[in-house]
Amino acid sequence: MIDIRKIRKTGGSTYIVTLPKKWVDYHRIKPNQNLECIIQKDGNLLINPFQSPVFRRVQKIGGSSLIISLPKEWITANHLKEKQEIALISQENGMMVLNSHVELEKENLIKNIQVNRKTEPNFLLRLLIGCYVMGFATINIGSKLEFPSQCRDIIIEFTRMIIGMEIVGETMTSINLQETITINDKLFEKGIKRMEILVKSMQKDIIYAIESNNQDLLNKVIFRDDEINKLHRLVRRQMNRILRNAKIPYYSNISISTLKQNFLISQNIERIGDQTANIARFIKNNFITLRDLKIIQTIKKMSELILSVLDQSFLSWKSENIKLANDCIERIEEFNELYNSFFNDVGQKKEIFSLYLIREEFKKSVLLAQNIAEIVIDIMVI
Repeated sequence: MIDIRKIRKTGGSTYIVTLPKKWVDYHRIKPNQNLECIIQKDGNLLINPFQSPVFRRVQKIGGSSLIISLPKEWITANHLKEKQEIALISQENGMMVLNSHVELEKENLIKNIQVNRKTEPNFLLRLLIGCYVMGFATINIGSKLEFPSQCRDIIIEFTRMIIGMEIVGETMTSINLQETITINDKLFEKGIKRMEILVKSMQKDIIYAIESNNQDLLNKVIFRDDEINKLHRLVRRQMNRILRNAKIPYYSNISISTLKQNFLISQNIERIGDQTANIARFIKNNFITLRDLKIIQTIKKMSELILSVLDQSFLSWKSENIKLANDCIERIEEFNELYNSFFNDVGQKKEIFSLYLIREEFKKSVLLAQNIAEIVIDIMVI
């Protein structure tokens, strides 16, 4: 819960702020009750509604509004004036954080990188991905001499691997990247929803590719994994952007526990996408011989089972259904039957190693799908 309130001045040098009614009612705050005010290292003011040896007395004004005086040292340190707006953020532990930085400051969200002719492209790519997922709004890449062509190429490749950051400036010695989307709670929900749709479509297309003898469809499955990776990087970026910068959380109504839950689910979906793409590669590389094996029916059954477990996991998450999540986890026995009988019709075929890899990728996928159900149970028991 986030409120934006103006501070007011009473008397000579006392500043006050009206406490949010929902927070007051939830913690049953009464007039003349003492609250603890803690000035934090990040510049925020923390209000503790519980018993403490250091107090600020709550006062009542008007019909039902409760106010509290603000510590003079906090007012001075943050250069606050009368009628200036501050953010009041109710936290899950009952505390309230007062943040004086209502305007989002991006000075600490700028990253500068220097490159030269000896810079390894892959190293630069990893740096750029790291800057992106850690939430930097601007990335400036500069060179003392003419910008190396291999670095320019890798930056262009980087922009194809991410969502929401583009090249906005370029000279003979520099390239500037700038974010094109802002923090938005809906990005979490929409991003994970799209990841879910993509990974399920990958499993469905593997089944259809086997049935229709369509290798081109397997190529599309592999390509779709890149889209899932992009979305997962975006989710990581959003999470890190909120967690690493104390001035941002009041722009988001998503709780920290929900934030972490969404990240864990996104991480499992991304890994399922990786395993599914690997399965598609193994099948594609052995397609001619696999068509003639009875084992292809077992592969199809495994893919159908994983798709079913995925559907059940996502449904348990969306409906917050612990029983459904537990039923999903118990389905491991169904998979074990297919897993243990996987090689019954193979004999001494030369494709045995590729088939072994396919089986193991399916096993990883079903366990990751069950992880989503376990996350649902972990969250729901709180």
